Amino acid sequence: MSSQVIAFAVWGNPAYWRLANYKSNGEGVKSFSTLEILSQVEKPKKVILIVSDTLALEAPDKITSYDDVVEKARSYAERYVCSHLDEFEIKVLPGVIRKNKGNAVYVFKADMDDFRSLALYEIYMQSIREDRPLELTLDISHGINYMPTLTYDSFREAAALYSVSRIQRTKIRVYQADPYPILQKETEEKLKRDESSPCTPKSQDAHPPDVAYNLLLEENVYPWEVTRYIGFQKQKVKQTLNDVRNFPEHESVKSLIEELSLPLIGAYRLGAIVQLALLAKPALAAEGASASASGGSINSGQSDSCAPKANWSLKDIEVFLKRSIEEWRKGREPFEDGNEIIVESKNKFAPGFRALLQTHAILSGIKSLISTSELEVVTLTELKNLKKLYQGSKVVTHLLDREIEKLDFLKGKILEDWTPYYKYRSGVQSKDGSRVKKCDPIFKRDFIAHAGFHDEVIEVRKFNSEIQIRVKGCYWCCIKNILEDAVTT
Repeated sequence: MSSQVIAFAVWGNPAYWRLANYKSNGEGVKSFSTLEILSQVEKPKKVILIVSDTLALEAPDKITSYDDVVEKARSYAERYVCSHLDEFEIKVLPGVIRKNKGNAVYVFKADMDDFRSLALYEIYMQSIREDRPLELTLDISHGINYMPTLTYDSFREAAALYSVSRIQRTKIRVYQADPYPILQKETEEKLKRDESSPCTPKSQDAHPPDVAYNLLLEENVYPWEVTRYIGFQKQKVKQTLNDVRNFPEHESVKSLIEELSLPLIGAYRLGAIVQLALLAKPALAAEGASASASGGSINSGQSDSCAPKANWSLKDIEVFLKRSIEEWRKGREPFEDGNEIIVESKNKFAPGFRALLQTHAILSGIKSLISTSELEVVTLTELKNLKKLYQGSKVVTHLLDREIEKLDFLKGKILEDWTPYYKYRSGVQSKDGSRVKKCDPIFKRDFIAHAGFHDEVIEVRKFNSEIQIRVKGCYWCCIKNILEDAVTT
């Protein structure tokens, strides 16, 4: 299946831009922004424009609510979009400004982590809506101050999330135009927008200067790159917002992150694909309302309160992300303080927001690699499929190859009854189970060194000519502690 392109671009205030002849590969496009040359070069299926909510101050009337701020900013930016695009959206993110307007002083304040979190969410969610493989492009020509830097960071991270979710390498490209040249005042005046028709210049005989449109970066992003962004402060990772006192979904979000997100992300980071599959299966089964997904733990014959449960699905994650954004927006309502009208976020996104995005991406990638017909076991074939998630890491791939080859070598010896893995390993002796269950440093070291294929933890059997693997239920609490420690500080 051939790939298609989704393009993202950041804008400051477009009202004061002048007409230019943007040039790329010898071809030029006369326009007030780089959207036209971007469209010509990339031919994107869709363009998403990212603007600041401070553009609302360009509207003539007073702002009344944050919904009003967002709508005013969107409408203002849209007026200056002169391209005829098939699919186009404007996303409004929090900005910073202090500006006199009439008899009031408007003060917009924002936390830059909130900007990054929202940009990451928008770029990732826009990308996964497409069925065909994507290439992602970003234009940072017109962004102001912090916008290009933060959007690029989020763009890169979102590309890694998308790569995991689609189990593919993703090509990204970043563009930026040269600075607009200094011109004579008379010439510059002719090249400004006509206020009554902002897509045309003030003078029809204006001759715009050539401005080069540059490809700054072209790279492949692999699934493993998402691990660059894994790592959370333990104190805040179990919530999506810093202030959860008025957030009714908080306890559900906390449970989801504790039971699924942290161990799942930890298993991915350590290459512990047995545990990764067994954590993912109940969530993916719940997605399809499987009869197996009844909310009970798996390995029911081996009771363990920490065993994976079918309580959460991809849809739940999407709902909690949306609700977190809604709750954040409630805290950005304008309020008056003397002669100042302040727009300031009273809440901030916490690390759990990013953890949910990573959970969503990893689960989405696993979805096409495993079956959910049996939640308590993973097959050798499924483990081989899961190696695709580790494109971009030779180290983890070699580690998994080593452990999988051990199982392949033993295939002819494995019986139909469930048997501890160590009994098939020559020279490997059983350890003191009571000591191991305490999750001591030696157990933790061995678990990590063997990517979760710990001899005491794993049981194997042959079923219908396929090798099946499961985790002894009594070890899940210990395992989850290790997996959580791998991603928290």
